Amino acid sequence: MSIREHLSHVLSGYLDAREMSIAGHPMASLLRRDLQSVVRDTLASGDLGTTTDLIVRGSPGQGTWARIPWLAVFHTSETTTAMRGVFVVYLFAADMSAVYLTLNQGVTDSTLEDLAAVGSSASKAVGGVSGFESGALASGTLVTPGAGGQPHAYEAGCIFYRKYEANQLPSDTELRRDLLTIVRAYVDYVEGRTPSAAEPTSVQAPAPSPQPVVVPPVAAQLAGDELRKRLLDRVRELSPTAFERLLGELWRRLGYQDVSVTRRSADGGIDGEFVVPLVNMRVAFQAKKYAEENRVGTGPVRELNGVLSNRYERGIFVTTSSFRAGVQEEIDEHGFRIVLIKGEELADLMLDAKLGLRTVVERAEVDESVFAGLEG
Repeated sequence: MSIREHLSHVLSGYLDAREMSIAGHPMASLLRRDLQSVVRDTLASGDLGTTTDLIVRGSPGQGTWARIPWLAVFHTSETTTAMRGVFVVYLFAADMSAVYLTLNQGVTDSTLEDLAAVGSSASKAVGGVSGFESGALASGTLVTPGAGGQPHAYEAGCIFYRKYEANQLPSDTELRRDLLTIVRAYVDYVEGRTPSAAEPTSVQAPAPSPQPVVVPPVAAQLAGDELRKRLLDRVRELSPTAFERLLGELWRRLGYQDVSVTRRSADGGIDGEFVVPLVNMRVAFQAKKYAEENRVGTGPVRELNGVLSNRYERGIFVTTSSFRAGVQEEIDEHGFRIVLIKGEELADLMLDAKLGLRTVVERAEVDESVFAGLEG
């Protein structure tokens, strides 16, 4: 599908998905994978000079569904997180009335003065961006005036933006052009701040002392697909019982309540259950730890549907592999109240919940300057 089709699906379906708040809902996959993929393809076709330094990430929230879902493009030399640095990001208004394509900056580690300085610097570096408005979004643009919190941070951090009304989305050609325009300006801003090694100097400066190497976070070292693959491979090494326990911990981290993993002798055809808060929806889950090539067929899914009865409002079927052709069609045809989560989607949920990850900030390295000083 095109960028326009993906944005339209989010704008038209996100509110219902947020109300259901079910892990593995197709809307989550749309933001975490499908929209990311089409944005990556657009950037790869845009002759930006460097796409290997660009990371695309999207999220409907961590633990609970966000009021403001987003999809961002990060330049790894600048940042790999929306908490700090400058980045390009699609921001969806809380009422899904519009989506904004913005050049934005993280505010977690910044004061308002810092934001103004960075915004001014970026504006001067890239000049006017054709088709975009300059400056911060007005307070309340994304949600309601005075709401505070993250929506206000997105508004205050905005440097350039273009608004697309939900009922008047432009053509896909125009959306692709806008995306490439703002990302090209972003790349120019980031890479233009790096001094060239060939620049002449009037006085020969002494060579700097070697410095210990600082290793960026794991998520920045590994491309998203590679990190997802490593995580999923490790999950496949678990025993079936350990896999069920892992899912129990995942549901807890995602904000669900009354999570329990059943004993195998009395599971009644399910591996556990939890409750979705606020709507008090009881959900049963089934776990199948399969090898990548061993796909789940319709039989196990029918069995899960058979035990839902009147006790559970929804069922979730989770596998470390994938599902055979026709499984989702059977669910749709018969109205089964079941959500399917395949291996890659499970890895995405674990990444969002930071389950099974350890961030390595830095490591010790031999500091040659100490030894060089001894030789003098």
